[in-house]
Amino acid sequence: MLPYFCLLFISIILPMLTYKPIDTFFDCGARALAQKRNKITLRLFFCGFFALLAMRDLTVGSDLFEYRNLFELCQATSFDNLIKMKWEVGYTIYNKIVSIFSHSYRVFLMISAIVILIPIYKLYSKEEDYSYLAILLFINMPCFLMIFSGIRQAIAMSIGIVAYIFLEKRKYILSGIMVFVAVLFHTSAFVLVLIYPAFFVKIKTKHLIFIATTIVAIYIWRVPLLQFLIQKMPSRYIESYSEIQSTGAVGMMILFLMFLAFSFIIQDENAMSKRDFFMRNMLLIATVFQIFVPIHGLIQRASYYFIVFTPVSILRVVQTPKKNMKSISEIAVFVMSFFFFTYFFYNAYFSTDNLLNVFPYKFCWSVR
Repeated sequence: MLPYFCLLFISIILPMLTYKPIDTFFDCGARALAQKRNKITLRLFFCGFFALLAMRDLTVGSDLFEYRNLFELCQATSFDNLIKMKWEVGYTIYNKIVSIFSHSYRVFLMISAIVILIPIYKLYSKEEDYSYLAILLFINMPCFLMIFSGIRQAIAMSIGIVAYIFLEKRKYILSGIMVFVAVLFHTSAFVLVLIYPAFFVKIKTKHLIFIATTIVAIYIWRVPLLQFLIQKMPSRYIESYSEIQSTGAVGMMILFLMFLAFSFIIQDENAMSKRDFFMRNMLLIATVFQIFVPIHGLIQRASYYFIVFTPVSILRVVQTPKKNMKSISEIAVFVMSFFFFTYFFYNAYFSTDNLLNVFPYKFCWSVR
């Protein structure tokens, strides 16, 4: 657990302890200083996160051995035959291209870490405040663990972020192309089409009764709804995922319902930008997906594309509070920071859930 603690110490605690030297070094206004602190915190975190991904042992991440076998298989396969493999063609071509430059699986992991982390950093770095809270929220999201193990889907998730960045810049064709490319890496990325209604539709407090009613209805009829959706999937997925059974993952569902309620109670819609509405819509979509997760683990995979936006969603809430909610918002930042810092290590030490073998961390030179 020491590497994870060092990651948080170097990226969050250490910058806080050195704010005065930083302020002295940068001769600029208070607002600019806050932004520089924010950038430093994020850069330290993502550089440290890259180091952990690059130097991890193959046991840190439950699928890494399987991905190594696929990498070696793609090396020995011609481009013409890549399309015949059972894996998504985008991912097999990616493996083949990397293997042209290096046959080392370790180099492949390093390049993949860069591909995955840069879009996430770009997304989070647009926020000017509370970078430490974004980090603490992120490391407690399921997508953080998935990045260690599910290389294929982690890349698709990051490509989805690129699709949003293009969408935000009104480059709609490029955004659509990125969604298509994401699907070529992981079939579940087709759910990224939901970013378009999330971007163009403004859901406000006046729609809250309808939203609440819909969420309750989905919860009540989630089993038949999920059965219907599974039957519409390709046959190879029906064979593998047709069984619906309890996963016990209720905690994350409750957390996202609390996040959603918090956003509608705290946020001042008169001060919200288009980005704010989009982020809250993404939080709503992630919450709906979490309603299904306790009855089928497959849905968690589809939710990663929206969960990765959750830290930004919460940051937008605490930065645009109603005037009479400002003090509550500031308290919430403190409470969430303390809770998620503590919970991360508690969960790592004591959880009996499947955490994809991410804990404890082992370096690649460790003796197995």
